[in-house]
Amino acid sequence: MIAQSLDPSTSIPVDPGLYALELQLKQSCDLVIGALGQAPFPAGSYFYIGSARGPGGLRARILRHLRVEGKRLHWHVDHLLTQASIKGFFWTLQTGADECELAEWFAKYGDRRPPRFGASDCSCPGHLVYMRQIPAWASFPGILWHLSLQAEKEDPPYPGTVTSGERFDHIGVTKSVT
Repeated sequence: MIAQSLDPSTSIPVDPGLYALELQLKQSCDLVIGALGQAPFPAGSYFYIGSARGPGGLRARILRHLRVEGKRLHWHVDHLLTQASIKGFFWTLQTGADECELAEWFAKYGDRRPPRFGASDCSCPGHLVYMRQIPAWASFPGILWHLSLQAEKEDPPYPGTVTSGERFDHIGVTKSVT
């Protein structure tokens, strides 16, 4: 299902899953990112890929990312979100794939930078991808399909399609949650 302008406080499930945030950085900047130290961030579009397996699942994690004020800088992405805005996000309830696999797919279309961003609990190159060119939003549910449901279902009728009743959502974010 593809949806836009839904209320994230009620439309995001409390189940565990994977998510991807589309971020927009309007101006280049240097940021200190926890133990990673100082890193340059060119202006442009980024995708941050994460998992939500704790209390409150996807809803708690995504709402925390959307909140602009009143949160301490805990995860690497929190530091970037002091300068970048969230343009949209996806999630999947499927846990057959992990965020490293999803980041690997996104990295085919961009560059992981800075190295190890968001990957302090794994050994992959990082979970933040700077995009050289943004593929159409409609294609991203197909990405999640291929990564997490490949063994359970046949491929969708054609790349980038998800029919009604499938397990994916895309939310267009129009304003931050405070």
